[in-house]
Amino acid sequence: MVQLSPRTLALAALMTAASIGALGLSTAQRTSAASKSNLQQELKGLVLARLEAYARGEEQKYAQFLSDDCLYTTDSGEVLTKEQLLHGVSAPSPGYTLHYEIDQLQLRELGNTAVLSFRMGRRDQFQSQTSQESRSHYRRTEVFAKYSGRWQLVTSHSTAIPFDHTIGTVDTEIYQDYVGVYERAETGTTTHITREGDKLIRQRAGRPKRELLPEWEDVFFIQGDPGLYIFMRNTKGRVSHLLYQTIGDQGRVQKVK
Repeated sequence: MVQLSPRTLALAALMTAASIGALGLSTAQRTSAASKSNLQQELKGLVLARLEAYARGEEQKYAQFLSDDCLYTTDSGEVLTKEQLLHGVSAPSPGYTLHYEIDQLQLRELGNTAVLSFRMGRRDQFQSQTSQESRSHYRRTEVFAKYSGRWQLVTSHSTAIPFDHTIGTVDTEIYQDYVGVYERAETGTTTHITREGDKLIRQRAGRPKRELLPEWEDVFFIQGDPGLYIFMRNTKGRVSHLLYQTIGDQGRVQKVK
């Protein structure tokens, strides 16, 4: 029988203990990774459900995803409270639909707080004289907190990924259809749409004039603004209201003159 020295036995014992420890650490790492993946998918599902509720104008359902002290920073730098966010939720205009998708997720979990960063794509589809769609992308970072076992949004910050709208070719004679005074029912503020030669001009009360550039018929944008200005028509083909659509904000002004 081979006799092992005390030193050899001690070394063998140490190696065995190290192997067992490494095995335990590896199992713990796999468990932790699985848990993180599950949480990431859970939060992704909550984000998509919240965005879908917003797109459909479901205010009560949308509110369930927000903490009472939620703060939301739009891509234009405006900070909105929960109350203000809910005020902006409204049923989509006839002929208009909004779709979202998210990817490139990164998660940081800190106990009952989680930080989720992701890229969000949105697709605006509208049916007016013709069927059209527009796409845009944003980078978002959102913080969630767990209240009574349920994750809710505490804060969100959105940044528009640079995108150059393409100026389309339209018959400028159609601009006359858009000219008029538009009013936002909630605030009573007015927006004037005028025509200056071959240019279409938008001016809100107390604000400077901005040129509306055509992406295609009935759909316009302002240089440097990722949002869209959509002139919606009624069943008779007449312009009835103007819809402004951007991330986290939807404004509708009725044509009154």
